[in-house]
Amino acid sequence: MRGRSGSHLLTISKPSSDGYRCKFLGWIDPPMCARSMLIIPELLRNINNANYQVTRLKMCLFASWLLFVVACNFGCFCLMKL
Repeated sequence: MRGRSGSHLLTISKPSSDGYRCKFLGWIDPPMCARSMLIIPELLRNINNANYQVTRLKMCLFASWLLFVVACNFGCFCLMKL
């Protein structure tokens, strides 16, 4: 039986010794070609690097806003003392 994008559906419907049917169900995927085995890890590495950079930029943005709020509050207190 053909399933998703060239995979084969594997089922075992043979009754076991105690009378219950085995409910194993899985997909057998064909082996990947050599080119895809070279490309996919590099793509995953690029995605992980991009996610790391996004996280760093979000942290920098949060820190800059925090510094801005602290600086504004400190500036208000300094002006009140004058």
